[in-house]
Amino acid sequence: MKKMSCYENLVMKTQMNYSRHYSIYASGGTAVVLSKQKPLP
Repeated sequence: MKKMSCYENLVMKTQMNYSRHYSIYASGGTAVVLSKQKPLP
């Protein structure tokens, strides 16, 4: 297996995280709390 570039590694991590959190994103949420503010109505 060839060594991946930083970019390829980043893309793979992003895709793995995306599929892991997809259900959260699909329901309109985020995996991380982005700010302390209440969501806008």
